[in-house]
Amino acid sequence: KKVPGGAGKIELDFPVTTLEDLTSADELARVSEVVSAAAGGSVSVRGVRKAGLFLLVQVDPSFDLEGAVVDVSPFNALPFGAIIVTSSRRTSFRPGARFMSRVFAPQSGVAEDPVCGSAHCALAPYWSQALNIPPGEVIEARMASKRGGDLDLIWEKESGRVRIQGSAVITMRGEMYL
Repeated sequence: KKVPGGAGKIELDFPVTTLEDLTSADELARVSEVVSAAAGGSVSVRGVRKAGLFLLVQVDPSFDLEGAVVDVSPFNALPFGAIIVTSSRRTSFRPGARFMSRVFAPQSGVAEDPVCGSAHCALAPYWSQALNIPPGEVIEARMASKRGGDLDLIWEKESGRVRIQGSAVITMRGEMYL
């Protein structure tokens, strides 16, 4: 739907993706090894969560996620449909962004998703909790892919929903009943 007063923004409303800690030392070491290999050097991993079909990996903000040239082939070694790499590093493209992310899904034939809405169903609650942002408040986010994109996220904890707002061109409109 269109966001009232949103200067052309639209809003999508999705269910939250449940996050689970990855606690095995062997699994954590493997994820760190794979992320470092994909980035072409050592990357400090700060947190790892299973998020449905995704693996969410928070990297240290000292890593230039936005400028990194990523080789996606090492991600094929991980048993997840997509890898979300995220950081609290600030970006000049959107100074108000509280975090940035990139999403890689080589096992699905998508090297990098330019702006992945479904990943933000996990990122909104993750960063809301990590940054002590109360549910219901807008969180500014940046997708740091080559094309890039800016999103406003609203995590509605009580209803288990994430509202994702951003600029887009509507090419089709419809309803689906299941």
